[in-house]
Amino acid sequence: MTHTQSVDSVEVPPSSPKKKRSYNEMVEDDSPMTRTRKTSSIVMENRKFKDEIKLVLENKAFLWLAGIWLCGPTALFVLQSSLVLYCKYILNDETLITNIILIVQGCSFAALPFWLKL
Repeated sequence: MTHTQSVDSVEVPPSSPKKKRSYNEMVEDDSPMTRTRKTSSIVMENRKFKDEIKLVLENKAFLWLAGIWLCGPTALFVLQSSLVLYCKYILNDETLITNIILIVQGCSFAALPFWLKL
């Protein structure tokens, strides 16, 4: 078909206006999308707080992530405060804390490639 030809001979079916469906009609529909919505909404309504906590505690990936998220910063705070106390009371020189923290961070960054191979 070239640009000069007309399209008068082509029949186009009349477009039917789309009717908006109510939520109940969508739930009764058998398509996978609405079945998922229906299933998830029913499951969410019937779950109790105790059951949700049980599901969270059974999820190993979440527990690992939560443990790392909680223990990582805690270890850093304990190390920093211990280093401050060590410099102040054992070495009797509080100005060394900056150098010691830089040494500890440098060692940890240098050890990262070895930890990644484990």
